[in-house]
Amino acid sequence: MIYIYTLFFTILFGFQSAVAALPECKDQNRKPMRENNRQVLDWKRSSKNQFKSRALIVGELKSTILNRGSHLHLQVDLFKDIGDETDTIDHIEIVYNKSFGNITNLQPGAEVVACGDYITAREKAGNYPPSPMGAIVHWVHASNNPQKHSSGYLLIDGELYGYEGDGEGQVPGAEFNPYAWFLF
Repeated sequence: MIYIYTLFFTILFGFQSAVAALPECKDQNRKPMRENNRQVLDWKRSSKNQFKSRALIVGELKSTILNRGSHLHLQVDLFKDIGDETDTIDHIEIVYNKSFGNITNLQPGAEVVACGDYITAREKAGNYPPSPMGAIVHWVHASNNPQKHSSGYLLIDGELYGYEGDGEGQVPGAEFNPYAWFLF
């Protein structure tokens, strides 16, 4: 059955990831959300520095910006319309906390789905430098306190990240969405 969902998604959207088993991505009101690339790109262009909301983005890995001991910073190309890779519109920085599991074998061109907190980051804010992309999506991992903060996730070429290490035992469970492919 998963093969049918994957085949459907691949034909309809041009992505080959097995997204039929993604955790549910929730918005700031804790309601299920759909991919919002266009909205994220609008926020990046027009919102004030440090504007924050929830994001579910789909794109292509361009490069690793920074690989520190605790965090991995990735540049991801977003497309205005999912499946139209000729329509690259902008980039976003994904910040991944490695204490929720290591990511290996990153290759440019990998398919990326990220659910987490969006923040406009064109200028320095406190101790945080501006993002070279002008905006970030972070908290792309399990939440230590799901009642206080919704979980996120990072899917790279069909591999789910963010539920190991500090996220161990917090497997998507109640938030697991076997029909995530339909949300796009």
